[in-house]
This record gives sequence, C-alpha cells and structure tokens, in this order.
Amino acid sequence: MTPTLKKLPEDIHREKMVELIKKYVLDEYISLSLSGPLQIEEDVTSEKSTIQGLLVGSYGDYKRIVPLRGEGNGVLHAFHNSIKTKLENRYCFAEDLEMEEFRIETTHPQTRGATSSDRVRVTILARVGARKRIAFRHYSSSVLTSLLGCFLQACEYFINTERAIRKVKFLMENYKERGRADLVDKSLTDLAYLVEYSYYKP
Repeated sequence: MTPTLKKLPEDIHREKMVELIKKYVLDEYISLSLSGPLQIEEDVTSEKSTIQGLLVGSYGDYKRIVPLRGEGNGVLHAFHNSIKTKLENRYCFAEDLEMEEFRIETTHPQTRGATSSDRVRVTILARVGARKRIAFRHYSSSVLTSLLGCFLQACEYFINTERAIRKVKFLMENYKERGRADLVDKSLTDLAYLVEYSYYKP
C-alpha cells in the first residue's frame, strides 16, 4: 500500500483540536521528542522487551530531559510503560491511555542512479478511557521510529489537552466571578470539545 501525504478527515480534525488547545496554553505548548540512541532488548522466547532512552519535553526556551526505562510485552508496550511511570502522577490520561490499533503503510520509491529507500507511515488509533478514538501518524524510513513517534504524538496531544482543560476551568471561574456569562458560555463550548477525547480529574 502506498501512503499519501493528502490530509485525511481525522488529520484535519486533530489539527483543529490542536489549534483550540494552543488558544489556551499559548506559547507553552509542550513538544515531546527522543534524544540520542535507544537501547532495546527483546527476548524472542518470552516476547518481553526492555527499552531505555531519553525523553525531551520542551516549549519556548524551556527544555527538560528525562531518562526512560520500561519493560513490557513488545517494544511499544515497554515504551508505553516507560512514559507512563513518568507522567501518571501529573496527568490523568497516562493511566487510561490505550493503543487500540495501528497500521503500517509502505512505499517503494523508484530512483535512478541511487539506491531506493523504503518509507513507512504508521498510524495509531488511541483512546483515553471511554472517550473517542483519535488518530496519530508518523512518516519515516523506520517502522520503529514511526511507531514510537506516533505514541509520542499521542502523549504530547493529551498532555496539552489536559493543560488546556485546566486553563479553561480556571478562566470559567474567573468569568463567573466577573459576571461574564457570555465568556462562560464560550469557554464551556471549548471545554466540551476538549473533553471529547480526554478528561481532567482535579
């Protein structure tokens, strides 16, 4: 199957949701990435995997590097566990995040005078608890890179969603105290969109 770079409906919807999130977190939208080499060990008999690496969280001039280590049934499960242990005390989604499905699409470019390089696009469908599923995609020359990249996109999205929800709830209380029912209604509408896919437990 040949991946297309054309945006799909779920891509457009996710981008609109990110715009809404950034409306509240402003220039403090947290980006996640991996730094340096990953160490991965797999036991083909037990199908257990161990992963170690460095997670980078950043926005603006702020950057924090956190060591990761996780074990699980396969690389993605191990990576999930490594992230979960770092986030579960700060973010509600970390405990309930589920990877329900993932798809791998490949393309074989035709080149002349050079070695062709296969490309892959991985799509993950993620869900938090009973909320709606949302798709994340990553395109690269490595299945593993794209798989972990998708998972990081999901974590990044839900981290910033929770931060936006907190900000909306804070602003709504402020608007209520000021008697601004119009702003309360607008914030409530935004909050309803945000909690379609995630939630925040005070």
